[in-house]
Amino acid sequence: MIQGTQRFGAQWSMSVRIITAMVILATILVVGILLRIGTGPGPAWLNPLAFIPAGVLSITILFAPLGFTVDPIGIIVHRMGPNIYVRHAEIAAIDRIEPRQIGLRLRLLGSGGFFGFFGSFYSRSLGRFRGYITNRRDLVLITLRDGNKLIVSPHPADAFVEYAQMAR
Repeated sequence: MIQGTQRFGAQWSMSVRIITAMVILATILVVGILLRIGTGPGPAWLNPLAFIPAGVLSITILFAPLGFTVDPIGIIVHRMGPNIYVRHAEIAAIDRIEPRQIGLRLRLLGSGGFFGFFGSFYSRSLGRFRGYITNRRDLVLITLRDGNKLIVSPHPADAFVEYAQMAR
């Protein structure tokens, strides 16, 4: 049993960086176009619509994984919004996995690369799972006693698994 806490990063992969940059640039472009149209001779009702993409961007970042902590009580997924806390007593297994073990996945609700891959997903091999992933090279599967699954991407993943197993 460990006494202290250990913090692990949420390192962004190149694909997350590219997708995030593209979405932010597209959002700026759409907002600019809508504001330009709304202030010209076009319909004024487009002005409020310009802020919808910016609002979606702001809400999405609240749920993006920022880091992970293992403490004597459980595992914390840090986010700008409410953190996710999983008690060690709820955990049945913690295993390092490869992306191919997930296989083709279907996003049910969440982000598909914008600030990371997070939300609810489904794959044939794992069934339904929640993901808090920023880098697909650092995948850890947390299987809960109730059968639910979480996939996180702490960096470094091997050290996270080792520390989490010692904490349990």
